[in-house]
Amino acid sequence: MKKIIKLFFSIIFLWGVSVFGLNAKENLKESVYGVWKIYKLIEVGGHLPEAEMSVRKSIGKKIEFVKDNVFCPSDLFFLKKGNYNPVKYELKIREYGMENGLLKNDGYDEGTLLFYGNDEAFYGKTIYLTVNVENGWEGDFEISVKHDLVTYYDGFLVFMKKIKS
Repeated sequence: MKKIIKLFFSIIFLWGVSVFGLNAKENLKESVYGVWKIYKLIEVGGHLPEAEMSVRKSIGKKIEFVKDNVFCPSDLFFLKKGNYNPVKYELKIREYGMENGLLKNDGYDEGTLLFYGNDEAFYGKTIYLTVNVENGWEGDFEISVKHDLVTYYDGFLVFMKKIKS
């Protein structure tokens, strides 16, 4: 029974990926290329006042992910203004176990949508996009069911929506 339920959710996930034209892991990674805008914050924990000011100032600001570089037109809470290259994108999918037909909490990764019980999380899995640039900056983003990029920052889930391919 567990295998049937897991297979069902995997099929639903793959169907969702194919509906959005993302037929393979590589295409999913390439689907992040474009301009993204920070549009929403959800407070999920405590934070320092300076961190809150920094993250709130980033609402409405943009970042562009391109195959060979990352362009940040203005300072964001996680990256300074600039053009960064070379860049490496890595996609990871972490699946969680099932028990008696229910998702088993085997230690969801802290800072994820699933960890905080957010309804934009994929059921039973977390899809991560890691962006590495030459200067040593590494950004970790989660892909939501609405295909937003989400990152955790000092008590906030920060959502970015793709506004241009």
